[in-house]
Amino acid sequence: MHYLKIESPVFTGKKQIDWKAVECYVKRYSGNDYTVTAYGDVIHINALSADEFANSQYTGRLKGAFAKVKANMATIIPEMIKQRL
Repeated sequence: MHYLKIESPVFTGKKQIDWKAVECYVKRYSGNDYTVTAYGDVIHINALSADEFANSQYTGRLKGAFAKVKANMATIIPEMIKQRL
């Protein structure tokens, strides 16, 4: 099993996660291609990826620590893809 540590969480100490801010953060990766190291598969991230990440019906149901974890996962998307997590 692989683990990645989020060194400095961006979305902390908030009762409600600002999902629009998370969407903007994910849009930083928009237009980039990332390669899964183990397989050589290429994943392309676009603006629709950011919208789906931050505004899916399941994201809206997340509360508390689970919401913070998902929001902060936005900061390590390239590393998760490379490690195939």
